[in-house]
Amino acid sequence: MVGSFTTRLDDQLLEKLDQMAEEQGMSRQTLISQVLARYTEKPEEEYYTIKAYSDDHQRYADIRYMDGFVSEHSTGFDDSNNDWRILEHARDLVERNQLGDKEEAIKLFQALFGERNVFVKDE
Repeated sequence: MVGSFTTRLDDQLLEKLDQMAEEQGMSRQTLISQVLARYTEKPEEEYYTIKAYSDDHQRYADIRYMDGFVSEHSTGFDDSNNDWRILEHARDLVERNQLGDKEEAIKLFQALFGERNVFVKDE
């Protein structure tokens, strides 16, 4: 089914739309239809948590990815070693959120805490 609607736009906006449409080799109507279609498509949200505990439970860390927002919490880490840099690297990977970054962050957690002590929760 194809419907239609009418709206009033100022001349400057119409000129910009015409220019964009011409640059892309399409009509103004097609351009507006594509823009509106992209605007109404909502990407699937993504949520997950990577968390880990040390064997003695003296150290803990988690990184949460909530649809583009990243939070990190850790306890038991100090500046006397570079373990906190591994956590920072994992957080940077989660923030970047490119293909494979989540899995690489999990590997960093496993290197720091051991495989048995790392948990991933996809929400």
